Amino acid sequence: MDNGRSHHPSTSPARIHAQFLQVTTIHLPTHSSWLNQVELYFSIVHRKALTPANLPSVAALEARLCQFQYAYNQPAEPFRWQYTRAPGSHRTVRRAAAQLQDRREAMTLPAHCLTN
Repeated sequence: MDNGRSHHPSTSPARIHAQFLQVTTIHLPTHSSWLNQVELYFSIVHRKALTPANLPSVAALEARLCQFQYAYNQPAEPFRWQYTRAPGSHRTVRRAAAQLQDRREAMTLPAHCLTN
């Protein structure tokens, strides 16, 4: 379960268990939510591909997004998850994520990708 306001770990397990006896709630750590990754990606799309937003048509928007996706995926490489509960391991993951983000931020798109 995510850690949204309606699913807070101190209140939702009892409330959900009262309604559904067979359900056991398990809360994910806030730092591992896949939604964080989705939000991060859309933030990058907005900054790198949709600003300025002066596209003349939906077709131009579609073309720009396709070109961005192609360029964004070029430096992609598999990520080996190394998080453990051992003290200090979160620093390694945070450092690797920061390095990947720095590479993404430094990425420049070819000029034809940002033309209308």
